[in-house]
Amino acid sequence: MPISSILLLVAGAAMIYLVRRRRFNRRNEAGVEMFDNYEKAFLTRILEKIATIIGFFLILFAIVNGCVQSNLKKQQERRLQ
Repeated sequence: MPISSILLLVAGAAMIYLVRRRRFNRRNEAGVEMFDNYEKAFLTRILEKIATIIGFFLILFAIVNGCVQSNLKKQQERRLQ
């Protein structure tokens, strides 16, 4: 697996982990997320959803990139033989 795929995979996983950790740390004893005001809650949830979607796309792109690079490498090796 190429280094670019590994870096994308780690970046996507880190992004998802950080968003979920922030959500967990915002919860009170009853399990309800606490915000200072409505605007902060609204913007935070939108930005976290966008970050999570980007993280999943990074992971997906890393997997596709790794498969494509692997197939290209195999094709080049076949041509050289």
